[in-house]
Amino acid sequence: MFRRRIWTVGWLCLAGFSGFLPSWAQTPAARPELARGDISLGSEEAPVEILVYGSISCAECRRFHSEVLPKLKARYILSGEARFTLRTYPTEPVPVALAGAALSRCAGRDRFYSVINDMFASQDVLLEAARSGAAARKMIAIAARHGLSPEAAEACLSDPEVEQELQQENRRAPEIDFTPAVFINGRRVDGATFPAIETAMTAILNGRSPPPPVTPTEAEPPATTAPLALRPRYAREP
Repeated sequence: MFRRRIWTVGWLCLAGFSGFLPSWAQTPAARPELARGDISLGSEEAPVEILVYGSISCAECRRFHSEVLPKLKARYILSGEARFTLRTYPTEPVPVALAGAALSRCAGRDRFYSVINDMFASQDVLLEAARSGAAARKMIAIAARHGLSPEAAEACLSDPEVEQELQQENRRAPEIDFTPAVFINGRRVDGATFPAIETAMTAILNGRSPPPPVTPTEAEPPATTAPLALRPRYAREP
């Protein structure tokens, strides 16, 4: 799994956030309420919330999205037993991760996961393009396949409201030592695999206590507390 401890890359900085778990993570019996900006799959009435912190630039996140999420949909989400939410937790290269998160949101709630799927499917191409500074053009082209014009994509990447939303999403995150990080009703699951999630889901749905939460290893403090900066631009490449 992709471990991430560096918080600055070039002209992009991540907001620092507390090492304490958010309030919902301290009450594992209750399903956390969706925060503003969250986009979910499944019923709002589902008794279980599967919350995943992941990144467009994380290879294990791509595997989770292509192999584990379809099984979760078939077994728990379509049945109404669980609701699934993906939140951004950027990994290196951070500019690619943040651009993907921004463009997915700007494509609209109905197309969010379609753009995410396309970004993951194109991950190798995007990471290769990032080495030559061409990732932005390719990501804007991906967004265009889902109805977001190049002009709208550029506007998205310089939109202060999108920047603020991503800041807030990262500030809400618990301290995470690797991605993807899976939480079920506020409890960290030991492993981002279908069997691990199935074990926790079975316990909850059968009225038993789920496995104890995983305690992440102590993380280094963030290298900066400067606000996230999208506006120095992903686009405008020569």
